[in-house]
Amino acid sequence: DDILILILVCQPGPYEPATQCSKTCGNGTQTLNRTCLNIASASSSIPQTCSNVSQCGTNTSTVGTCNPDVCIICNWSTWANGPCSVTCGTGSYIRTTNCIDQFFRNCTTCTNNTGTINSRPCFYPSCTGRRRRSLTSWLLSWLGD
Repeated sequence: DDILILILVCQPGPYEPATQCSKTCGNGTQTLNRTCLNIASASSSIPQTCSNVSQCGTNTSTVGTCNPDVCIICNWSTWANGPCSVTCGTGSYIRTTNCIDQFFRNCTTCTNNTGTINSRPCFYPSCTGRRRRSLTSWLLSWLGD
């Protein structure tokens, strides 16, 4: 009787599509996997996998980096006071804030918007004995208009 001895020779097959990146920005990782195949069957239409994966060595998966771009973080800037609305007495500052990223560029994804403009009181010495003027008229008189 003849005895047929079948020797399995295994090698890693082609890489499968990469897994989804672990992060949307800021250096995530993704894995490429490949199956350990019997090279005698690799040319057939349905290659057989090797049951002993250790015969393929450690080349069955690799990890790569993905999405290396810096994550953009948007926040509201600190409130900035404009000029006081009067030159004497009680008036108000018009204050503004902007949605910006960590590089001071305009952003559109800030949350908890309480408004980008508000006002705060400002106080100057009393207008008694002086005519109360708006900042605009004071500036015009100061500029010699």
